[in-house]
Amino acid sequence: MRSVLVPFFSVITSTYNAAATLPRLLDSLSAQTCRDFNWIVQDGASTDATMEIVERYRPRLPAVLAESVKDNGIYTAWNRALDRAGEQLGQWVLFLGGDDLLAADDTLERVQQFLLRQPEHLLFCCGHLEEFYDDPMHGHKIFFDLNFALRRMKYGMSFLHPALFHAQKLFYTERFSEKYAISSDYEFLLRMRSHRKDYIVFDGFVTKMSQFGISQTNKKKADFESDLIRKQYFPFFYHIINFFWWMKAQLGKTTLGGLLWKKVSAMRATAVRRLDKILNRS
Repeated sequence: MRSVLVPFFSVITSTYNAAATLPRLLDSLSAQTCRDFNWIVQDGASTDATMEIVERYRPRLPAVLAESVKDNGIYTAWNRALDRAGEQLGQWVLFLGGDDLLAADDTLERVQQFLLRQPEHLLFCCGHLEEFYDDPMHGHKIFFDLNFALRRMKYGMSFLHPALFHAQKLFYTERFSEKYAISSDYEFLLRMRSHRKDYIVFDGFVTKMSQFGISQTNKKKADFESDLIRKQYFPFFYHIINFFWWMKAQLGKTTLGGLLWKKVSAMRATAVRRLDKILNRS
């Protein structure tokens, strides 16, 4: 039985000079009908009013664990937040950006009611999310499909991480790699990947995610890091796919080559399908 001092949820946020957007996240947390959570904010020594805003909202939140020190990026901050939380880390952990927000006032309440009915062996629970630019009220809905996400992991990050709840037990011994600046959540999910039975889908919207996050504004670096991670976890698949892309570039230089590529492309599709079957069995 869990201690009454341990919240059901921990929401972890890494911030740096986030004063312009942080209030909308804190407004959404403050409005939650479920009060069984704490907010763990790890600030990278902001020079704006970020920490003043944190303190202003403290009375409106169930519990706030805040620290502001220089760090080396998002994953250093997340790891430090996990370390600081200690025994106060919630049963389920959600990572939100300082420019994100929860989808509705009853989001945590609905997820909690859902998870209380699930078996204890679960490691991940993922819901749907909305992407937005300037206005959170006008976003693009993305529905999470677990089977699709598991099949596509070898191509890149296929999980909706801002809508993904992590079981506390994952962090008893594991932390995010600090080798990558943008894609360590992808590497973490590959390192922790397990059977389908360890995942559950919450059929509701969890998060409204800003499209001005680091993975979107620095997509070239994110893609480069994801490529290195794919090479580490799926080396055979990585080399096969890269070979076909190289071939496409070479054949595309001539008209005849373009026609030949259509034949090669059909071979590629067959090879990828067979690789899918092999990798999904493992």
